Amino acid sequence: MSADVALQLRIERCERVLSLTQPWAWCIVSMPGLWKNVENRKPGFSHKSFRGDFFVHAAKRCRPEDYRGAVTWIAARFGVGAPRCIPPLASLPLGGIVGMSRVTDIVAPSPEPRMQWHMSDQYGFVLDDRVALPFVECRGHLGFFMAKDLLRDRIVRQLRMTP
Repeated sequence: MSADVALQLRIERCERVLSLTQPWAWCIVSMPGLWKNVENRKPGFSHKSFRGDFFVHAAKRCRPEDYRGAVTWIAARFGVGAPRCIPPLASLPLGGIVGMSRVTDIVAPSPEPRMQWHMSDQYGFVLDDRVALPFVECRGHLGFFMAKDLLRDRIVRQLRMTP
């Protein structure tokens, strides 16, 4: 099976979407070298048993102070050079699907996280198999939400049109 066919099947079977503000969505699907392999959630979130593929949705809004806070956190965690590869907020896509990834495990809060992206006071979705996808505009919701057939069809159609 070709990689294109495998990706199309993966997209067609994907049932969930997770909306994230930028630059976090970009860090999951596009950050070179140091990609975000853990998505953190505060205790009390739902979907603690979820494993599998999900679409990464970039939220429609991102306040400049939230963007700066994320870049500051990344610099503190990985060194001042790490944020240099993150595009400016004005050039990041907002309000649509930007890629997909797979939840392979969920780790509990820990005073000494074993993964660099894991925040000690939060649960961490361990991510793998990230793929940047052509941008597809769509409405988002807080947390995980269900992908509709029409959205999956639009993603596949956009993928076919991308050189």
